Amino acid sequence: MQLSKYNYTVEHAGKYYIFNALSGACACFTEGEHRVLQENRCTEEMMAQLLELGMIVPDDTDETARYLALVEEENKQSTKRFYRILSTTACNARCFYCYENGVAVQSMSDKTARDVADFIADNQGQAKHLLLQFFGGEPLCNTRAIDLISERLTERGLPFEATMTSNGFLINDALARRAKEKWHVHKVQITLDGTKEVYEAVKMHDTPNAFERVIKNIHSLTAVGIRVSIRLNYSEKTKSDIQKLVAFLSEEYKGDENIRVYAHRLFDDDANAGTDEEIYDCLKRHGFLSKRDLDFPELVLNPCMARRRDSLVILPNGDLAKCTRGLNLPNGVIGSIYGAKALSDTWGQLNPDCISCKHLPLCGGGCKCEEFMKQSFCTLSEK
Repeated sequence: MQLSKYNYTVEHAGKYYIFNALSGACACFTEGEHRVLQENRCTEEMMAQLLELGMIVPDDTDETARYLALVEEENKQSTKRFYRILSTTACNARCFYCYENGVAVQSMSDKTARDVADFIADNQGQAKHLLLQFFGGEPLCNTRAIDLISERLTERGLPFEATMTSNGFLINDALARRAKEKWHVHKVQITLDGTKEVYEAVKMHDTPNAFERVIKNIHSLTAVGIRVSIRLNYSEKTKSDIQKLVAFLSEEYKGDENIRVYAHRLFDDDANAGTDEEIYDCLKRHGFLSKRDLDFPELVLNPCMARRRDSLVILPNGDLAKCTRGLNLPNGVIGSIYGAKALSDTWGQLNPDCISCKHLPLCGGGCKCEEFMKQSFCTLSEK
């Protein structure tokens, strides 16, 4: 028998806690029990318990193969189809960090919108669930395409659920109702980069009081029952302001069960586990962490939509891709709704460094787009 490669050990107040990432089990050991475990002197009873928990495994066990088999089964058993649809690549904001800088500005035509809906319906097959994400640019810069796609899918008798990623600036009460009733949107992600001064400097909207307007528009969404995930993009420079924003949001949306707030470091910012912990603690203090956030980490099988076989990005001209961040890469476009070009499978492969990494069950592999761009694609902090 040997200790699992996926064990994490934390010492606290004279006790040793071992969490196994593959099984999800956690156990507490006294100092003596932990010493016995490390020296491989376990009793048969203790060994049987640890084997059941996945904290020890037979010597010939390939734990990585076990994990990869679970990933393969997840792909085979998927009962859904997921499409991220770019109604336009145009945007009414000018964020300096936008990864679509340099992408040609184009908006989906009426004909393409209907063809997109037909492509989706024709490829649903035996999948039971259809999930759409309306994306951009700013998707609300071309609501007509969203209307036409939604109408066409309804005409073809294909039920669907939708989410949207938006900057929130163009939302109002009437549009919120339209999104809920016609587009079947149940969740919208809106990014805030800081309090008013920081936010407006980043977004560079031409209209004054953009921050107040978006805050009001979020209320419009939750009023009709649409959940809003407020994503806080932070960096080392903005970490203090982000914590002020968290405090503001906790008062502004107090008692609103349709609000979720989470934080994400900007991709090009230098990682600092201390800052990540500060932001996490701030969210916790203000009640923005769910039970899932506070619980033990869950097994992660396919976190990157680009690697999933049931997921595609549809561009405004009908081209197909796997990742919106990689549109300018040589393998960024993998086909078209109009063509017979075989879809590339290079996005589905795990990096060898990820396969051998201890964190694989909690991470699922790094960002495939970052890997193709030859940047750092490991985002998990063990701390």
